[in-house]
Amino acid sequence: MRRTMSAKQRGRKMLFFTLLPLLFGLTLWGVFSLSEADEARLAPGYQKGTLVESSSLRRNNIYDRNFETLAVSFRLSSLYARPLEVNDPETTAAEVARLLDLDRQHLLDSLRSERSFVWLSRQVKKEVADEVLGRGLPGIYAMPSSHRYYPHHDGAAHVVGFVKDEQGLAGIELSYDNILRGGISDIRLAAAGVPDRVTAGGGVHLVSTLDLALQRELEQRMQRVLRTADGSAAAALIMNVNTGEVLAMASLPGYDPNRFWAAGSEQRLNRAVMPQVHLGALGELFQRAAGETGGLAPAYHTNDGELPAGGEAWWYPLAPDVYASSGFGGSGRATGALAEDFLQLMGLCQASNLDLLEGRSLGPIMQVEELAADECRQLLMDRRAVVNGVSLLAAFSRLVNQGQPVEPHLIRGFWDGADFWPRQSAITAAAMPAGFNRQMLQELATTAGNQGQVAIYESLVVEARSSAEKLEIAMADNASLLSGQGLEHQEQAGAAAVERAAAPQRYQAVMLGMAPIEKPELAALVFVDRARLDLALPSPLAGVVRDLDQWVGRLEQAASPPAPAAILARKEALYHDWLGKQEAGDLQVHAATRRAPERMPDVTGLSLRKALQVLQPSGLRFQVRGSGRVVKQEPPPGTPLREVDEGVLELRVPGGEMMAAGS
Repeated sequence: MRRTMSAKQRGRKMLFFTLLPLLFGLTLWGVFSLSEADEARLAPGYQKGTLVESSSLRRNNIYDRNFETLAVSFRLSSLYARPLEVNDPETTAAEVARLLDLDRQHLLDSLRSERSFVWLSRQVKKEVADEVLGRGLPGIYAMPSSHRYYPHHDGAAHVVGFVKDEQGLAGIELSYDNILRGGISDIRLAAAGVPDRVTAGGGVHLVSTLDLALQRELEQRMQRVLRTADGSAAAALIMNVNTGEVLAMASLPGYDPNRFWAAGSEQRLNRAVMPQVHLGALGELFQRAAGETGGLAPAYHTNDGELPAGGEAWWYPLAPDVYASSGFGGSGRATGALAEDFLQLMGLCQASNLDLLEGRSLGPIMQVEELAADECRQLLMDRRAVVNGVSLLAAFSRLVNQGQPVEPHLIRGFWDGADFWPRQSAITAAAMPAGFNRQMLQELATTAGNQGQVAIYESLVVEARSSAEKLEIAMADNASLLSGQGLEHQEQAGAAAVERAAAPQRYQAVMLGMAPIEKPELAALVFVDRARLDLALPSPLAGVVRDLDQWVGRLEQAASPPAPAAILARKEALYHDWLGKQEAGDLQVHAATRRAPERMPDVTGLSLRKALQVLQPSGLRFQVRGSGRVVKQEPPPGTPLREVDEGVLELRVPGGEMMAAGS
């Protein structure tokens, strides 16, 4: 038998459900009002009266081969007070207000309150923080925060990478994240002989193989060639053929890692390490070298294409939609198992072992529509197969360095500010037989001419028209048909169609180069996607590496570590440069600790949990009324928060949700 509830029981139940939201709101208010204070109390490295450099917020620097700074961290402080610990509110308010340019009376009222936590100033300049904390005022504390700065902005951005919340997310910042954080053992440090005491202490800085001056020159030349060829993207590499050191690496379009969030994924993509280079005519180099190694007789070979008729030929067709630069003969062209074994031996079929994670984790070594079981065989079968640019240049370097194994790398060594430990190689591959590939190298050297010292070989692979180009042509043709029906107009439309059909085709243009020709020391890879080229003219890519032989001198110019005084002076200059750009609005800084908003965020429509997450960095206390989603907030969105201490969130269950709950 069903029991009925008495009037007294119904009254108790109604009172309980009436008070429950109020109790829940008061509990959240109390918890949230203390969250920032607890965060300050538990924040790593917080301390009273001193400027703190927390080890958990420390991130070591990245330098080029000449110790030019590529990435540096600045540790600042956000100042706050605990009013209950302030012994003399009047004196403290007067001193702090003067130093931080605050309203003295408002600050005094805050210090006299019973609040557990009051923000004084967020991420103040180092000099100001030193002065405030140096006063030794009771109840005044500092919370450290770290800021990463890339002084060369888009220079070498794809190599250096960027961080967010002290986590490396790209480039060297990602691949060497543990070492840059410091205090973490790493097999690469142990192999270089870095003592455990150094690793456990402040750790080490990274000294890269990049030459910043050469990097800038390469980037500028690539920007010019990309404009000249009207391409969509481009990349280039300069490598020491004997050691595998990468002296420069450029990828376009570029981005500024100081503002990495403003760049799209296409801008942040490092094309130099991705598998997207069509092997095209470049496969001839390796197949002919394999033929010479296998004892095949020298023979000029143009595959299944035909030489252009009459005049000087800039390009030779090797296959449908594939062209090679003129002036290169070559030895007998190997096929089958001989060529497959040779490509495997040269490392062209393996993923790059470059010390950047992007080149290993974002794609396979090759990407073709139907990948064969034997990847090296697929390279021989499909000239449109794409390979990793670093693997291609490393294999080419081995072609021109008499068969010595090459290990591409971007880190030259480790430095703690006093001692330097060179990176140790992990090469295990065997060298090729002495004198291998001699004939092919002699013929490749002929491309440098009588006076030149830079030998190059180029490949063009026709790229299909993009969807945008096809749409543009279709719209133009439709407009021509709709605009008139006269004979004269039809003739004009026909002539325009012929002109569009005769427009320069788009290609992926790829160039390999070496210098000097007698004993190569540098090798280069340059490629441009969707380049608009005329086959009656030479490629503009050669201009990028015209000084490759002169750049060889940079191999011997690696500077010694600077003196401690020079290091401090350089960092101080970079710090003021960073401050100037920040104040000018050139940089929007992402700190390791969340920065308080200057104005009230708009949280209407959010759930209570989500709204509190958004509002937490503000440091305000909030009264919570009702349940459901935020329908009203005080202060309103956009209100300046400089003199605001408390707020109100009014919640209500939306009608649709209420009906669903009651059904």
